[in-house]
Amino acid sequence: MIAIALLVAAPGVKAQVADANVPARHAVGVVYPTSDAVDRLRLSQLAGDTSHLDEFLLRSPSLMLTDTTALHPSGTSVTWLRPDLYTIINSATPFTMNDGAMWAGRGFNTRISTGIDIRRGRLHVVVAPEYWTASNADFVRNRDPWKFFTPHPDYLRYGNGYADPWYVQPYSADVPWRMGKFPLRRIWFGQTGAWYNTGLVEVGVTTENMWWGPGIQNAIVMSDNAAGIPRIELRTPHPLKTRVGDFNARWFVGALAESPYFDTTSANDVRSIVALAVTWRPVFQPTLTLGFTRAVYATSNGYGNVPLRWLDVFANTGHPADRPPSDSSLYPGGRDQLISLFARWVFPDDGFEAYTEWARQELPNSLHDFIVDPTHSHGYTLGLQYRKPAPVDATTFRIQGEVTTIEQSGDFKNRPVGVFYTSRTVIQGYTEFGQPIGAAIGPGASSQWFAIDRVSPTSSYGFMFSRIRWNEDVRSNYNWVPSVAYCNHDVSLLPGVRGGHMLGNGYLSGELIVGHRLNAFFQTQSGCQPGAPSKIDLHPVTVSISFTPFSK
Repeated sequence: MIAIALLVAAPGVKAQVADANVPARHAVGVVYPTSDAVDRLRLSQLAGDTSHLDEFLLRSPSLMLTDTTALHPSGTSVTWLRPDLYTIINSATPFTMNDGAMWAGRGFNTRISTGIDIRRGRLHVVVAPEYWTASNADFVRNRDPWKFFTPHPDYLRYGNGYADPWYVQPYSADVPWRMGKFPLRRIWFGQTGAWYNTGLVEVGVTTENMWWGPGIQNAIVMSDNAAGIPRIELRTPHPLKTRVGDFNARWFVGALAESPYFDTTSANDVRSIVALAVTWRPVFQPTLTLGFTRAVYATSNGYGNVPLRWLDVFANTGHPADRPPSDSSLYPGGRDQLISLFARWVFPDDGFEAYTEWARQELPNSLHDFIVDPTHSHGYTLGLQYRKPAPVDATTFRIQGEVTTIEQSGDFKNRPVGVFYTSRTVIQGYTEFGQPIGAAIGPGASSQWFAIDRVSPTSSYGFMFSRIRWNEDVRSNYNWVPSVAYCNHDVSLLPGVRGGHMLGNGYLSGELIVGHRLNAFFQTQSGCQPGAPSKIDLHPVTVSISFTPFSK
């Protein structure tokens, strides 16, 4: 049989090879948490390779490189990480999701990453910077700012004209609608880091991206939608085996940066974030993984006190959003948080998996409060994936589906509810350099996604469709004219095709989306009838291409 590595275009995935004469392929570039390599690894788990279930739901590039737990007591191992290329072209509006630090604005955007992987004894060092560019072209927003009812922030929160006016107050967040007016060219530390393996725990300093949870399109608490967080971290380099099952854990303290398009105050440009994640794979059901995450972010007067905030993850953050509807004020200074529970259950014999993540913006006041109103401030993801059972080297098909909702919970009529990734106390919200750290759909949104593919050991071709309702929470809290309010939603319909093929020295993949953005940026201002003169529908086209290097 062909090695699982032929099916799993994933670096560092040591396949179970049925035929020793068939060479395995391993990626030798950076493995982003939502790359083609990870998708192929996940697909192989439905075909019977369950050897990497433990670390999969708490993944980062350095843990997916070859021999992640190996020690090199004699000599030094140096591996060149060949260039990984990613390009996305947006015809009408920005469309940037799960692509790390890169801001994929309107026009041509590209990212290249390369570097070296160094190992000596218990030390593991990855130097993998990124260089990315973006045309960042202008695009249609409001045709007539006098006619359309868009909030107008004061000059302190104007962000040079690029701050999103919907997220000024009380739902405050650093999510600019455009990253300035000029083309962007930036070099980031990217997936760089250094770790020392003490045996049970690795201690590291890094800026690499992470993905916590089972979602394919969206991770509610920690994703690679924004730049990797500069941090000090503790992590388990391999599963901790106990009588009740296997455990993995991540715990870090880091610093969040503000974008140049938020406010005019330099004293609040740095925030701290402390986060903890734990997964458990029970001994009585080894293909079930249960997990817990909590992230606490807080204001800071600089970088100096950030490394001392390890215990913030256990702090009581209170209820910053618990203000009467008449109070639209901000109260800068303090902490805010997100918490989630997740689960993924894989059935390899049936080629099937089901998963969920359930999150809350606020902890309940008491057990009674939780029992009475468990959905207060909650959001969730539900998903499944099915691969028609067949040998790992066979051509078959797979189906994927995922639903994510982080819109305000239904009890907003009875008690105040915040908006995911925004905050009254940490006014930049849950963001890193202008992009949400969690779900790629952004604050107060929801999405539904479906895909079907024909897959083989060396290729995959298929169709996908998604629907995203953007910024729904701020829309529903704005004082619209009644004749407009019930239909003034900003919704994208995104049908597309995708495919990939293994070439001689790498894996080439791409997507084509021919979308429809209905009532873009809440432009319906004169009623809901078809053809209303103020209604703007956009028809964006997005093309993305990636190339991941491989070796035999």
